[in-house]
Parts: sequence; structure tokens; C-alpha cells
Amino acid sequence: RVWHADPWELRGGFTNQQDNCSGLAFTSDGSRLASAYTEGTVRLWQLATETEERCLQNLEEDLTSFAMLPDNHTVVTGGSGGSLRLWDMVGAAHRPVAYTNWTVSLGFSSLATADGPTFARETLGAAARRFGFAFTPDSRGYIATDTNGSLALWDVRSIRVTERLTALGSNHWGLALSPDGRWLATGNTSGKLTVWDWSTRREATNFAMNAEWFGLLRFSRSGNFFFATVVDNAWDGRTRIWRTGQWQEVTPATMRSANIWSAELAPNDRTLAVGYGDGSIRLFDFATGEQQATLNNHAAQVNGLLFTPDGRKLISSSLDRSTRIWDVSAGRESAMLHGLVGFAIALTPDGRRLATGGELPESAVKLWDPIAGREVLSLPGRGEFFGQVAFSPDGSLLAAISLSGIANLWRAPSWQEIEAADKADAVPAASH
Repeated sequence: RVWHADPWELRGGFTNQQDNCSGLAFTSDGSRLASAYTEGTVRLWQLATETEERCLQNLEEDLTSFAMLPDNHTVVTGGSGGSLRLWDMVGAAHRPVAYTNWTVSLGFSSLATADGPTFARETLGAAARRFGFAFTPDSRGYIATDTNGSLALWDVRSIRVTERLTALGSNHWGLALSPDGRWLATGNTSGKLTVWDWSTRREATNFAMNAEWFGLLRFSRSGNFFFATVVDNAWDGRTRIWRTGQWQEVTPATMRSANIWSAELAPNDRTLAVGYGDGSIRLFDFATGEQQATLNNHAAQVNGLLFTPDGRKLISSSLDRSTRIWDVSAGRESAMLHGLVGFAIALTPDGRRLATGGELPESAVKLWDPIAGREVLSLPGRGEFFGQVAFSPDGSLLAAISLSGIANLWRAPSWQEIEAADKADAVPAASH
């Protein structure tokens, strides 16, 4: 954390490192901060932009002591193995910025079941921010935030980086990409929300918010509005809404209160659903802010809301480990999905399949038929407590991010695979 000295006010924070910090030093002009970590990295930060300028790595030993020389670019570190090292932080001799935490497995594992082939899974490594993942509109790539807070564009077929988004800085916690691919929104742990023009990779606007960190960032299904859920120092959730393009805040007065953890607009942008920490869900007329209904069956914080594509059903997930489906016009529950679910939800573009994030590796994600309210498939994965799930726009890919930062990617079977499985099931058992 960085504070202003007079008066004492929190200025910002950096979250790119997850190991112990063993030393800090400002440059003499106060524009940069250098830090050393026990796992062997030295980082240089730009205070004004809250971004990481350099990351120098020595993986041979822990760093236990640290100092900056008066030239403002040479730092000295002492290691647990007894070494003393000099580092050039800004000169031509410095090493290029390198992020090695995002490890990628290129292999596939077939998840065979009695019903034939299902999704094939790839593990993308233990380095994804919990809310830092979004598919591109063409479903050919995804944007991911690693634990260093840096962004990259990945190809879904090769699972390789196609572009390092260094111009967008670092220290990001979560992100969202608009349905048309025009806007990329990122949020960091000091409460700064930045909107980028995705085609030009240039900043369009930014907002400073009173927040300890950002929760899930979302664009509405129409793309006309943007939602940001923030958590403050008192662990209280608040959600704010902006109109895209103009970036004018349009949060209804009825939502300007605490204990709001999720919000979602119907596809026609008329009905606003708001989820509260006490488990209640309230439906509002978005234009007037008038409350239309209250849904009270959840027993704990409502952390996810989704309307079906036709707007007739509302799906909610809660920390009471349940996912419920509601009839919007009747204002009543129509189904409850049983099991260890409720941490995150996602719908296929056609609304025919619902994915829920679980808490255990053996049931990382469950697929449901939301109309019938029945489980279709359970997908094992790596990690625990899957707080973000997402379908690609074409519905062929499913991603789930665990609390610890492990990203899992599943590919749906092709129609050829499904037909082959159906033919195999039709063969008499004696011939198998």
C-alpha cells in the first residue's frame, strides 16, 4: 500500500506479487518505488500510473535484504544463499519484463462418460486472476490477467499468447470485454476502473472508486450498459452502472445503497435485477427505478444474476450453495438446482445450457438444462471454489477460474463426435 503523508490518505496499492515483500525503496524524486520479494524478484513501479515498469528475476535464492543506490536505478539485494547482487533497473543492461507464472499445458484429456464424449479440458496454469478472463467476440481468443496483473491475448486453438498487452499496464484485478468487442474494461485493487478502446488499445476514460478491490465486471447483453461491483474496506458490496460510449453513470437511486453484490439487465434493458447480501433479489423498472418485485428464497449473499435470452427467466446464484431459476412475470421461483453449486453461473448464447461453478475439483463445473431444471453433466477440473465461469460467444468453449487462480478450459464435442457416440451406443452390447 502507498499513502500520502499529509494528510494520511491511502493513495493506491500494488498486487502483482503474491510472496513476502522483503524490501522497499523510493527513488529520490518519489516517482518510482522499487520492491524486493523473498521468492527472488525485484520490481520497479510507476506511482502515478500504478503500473509495473520492470520485473527482474533471480530464481536461485530468496531475497532477504534490499537497498537502492543514490543513482536511482541501481539496487542491491542480499540473498539467503549468501550472495550480493547489483541490478540495473532502467539502463540498457536490464532484463526484459518477463512473467513466468502463467504455465500452460498443451495436452488434452478426454472426459469419457456413459453418454459418450463430453468436453475436453485444458489447464491453463495457476496464474489467472479470479475475475480476469474474457472470450473475444469471434470465439477465437481470450484475454486473461495473470497474477502479475498483466494482460495478454491468447489463441484458443494453440493456447499460446498472440499479443502481450503491455500498453494497458499492469496491476489489473478483473476485466470485461463488450459483446461487440469495442470496449475493454479493467479494474485494480486501488479502486481505479479504466475503459480502453479495444481496437486501438488506447484509454477511453477512467473512474476512481472507493473500493478495496473490484468484483466481477460485466457488460449488459445489449452492450449498452456496463456494471462494476466493488468491495470496500469494510467488506461491503456496491454495484454501479454506466451507459457505454458516453460513460455517464446511470445507477438508479434505488441502488445507491450498500450490501449490493450483483446486478443484471434484461436483454431489452427494461428490467433490472439486483442481488443483496441478505439473499434477497429485487426487480426494478430500469428507466424509473420503481421496484416491481422482491424474491426472497435465498438464505445468503446473491453473487450472480443472469436473464435468459428471452428475458422470461432469471437465474441466480448464492453463497447458500444453491442456484435458482425464477419466473420473472410471475415473480416466483420455478426451479432450484441442487448440489454444491452457486459460486458462479454462465449461460450458453442460446440459453439451453447453464454452467455453475462448484467448490471441489471432482465437480468443478456442472452443466444443467435450465428449462427442465436437471443436471446434464459434471466436469472435473483443477482447483477449488470456481468463482468465474464463461461460455464463448459461439458456445463451443467453457472456461472456469478457481479462487486460487487455476484456469480450466473445456472444448465442446463436435457434432461428428456426438453422432459417432450415438452410433456406438446403438450397437448391441454383445458386439462391444
